[in-house]
Amino acid sequence: MRLQALRSGFLDDMAIWFANLGLLWVFIPAAVALMACLALARRYADVVMIISGLVVIGIGHGLKTLVDRPPSDYYLVETLPSGLSFPSGHSLLAVMMSGVLIYLVDLWVRPLLLRRAI
Repeated sequence: MRLQALRSGFLDDMAIWFANLGLLWVFIPAAVALMACLALARRYADVVMIISGLVVIGIGHGLKTLVDRPPSDYYLVETLPSGLSFPSGHSLLAVMMSGVLIYLVDLWVRPLLLRRAI
């Protein structure tokens, strides 16, 4: 509640601008362009990793539709009318980043004991 009292028009507009970067009409073309550049550079494993991330996001949106839990009433900026709260987008991002980190540790850390410890 105290954070909501700190609202300002500029900060609200910036938060909405950053949130809009995650909308499908912005995100999908950017992902496709990135995959095209990576494919041209013959970095096929990276393309597969991006496709895997998109699959996780798709599964998350499917789960949001199935569970259909509305967001809580406590938010700083108004949510989109179709915004659902479970599973959290933050949780999906954590799953994807964990997968990337596991891949990178497996790729870069050679000693088996250290790799397993990490």
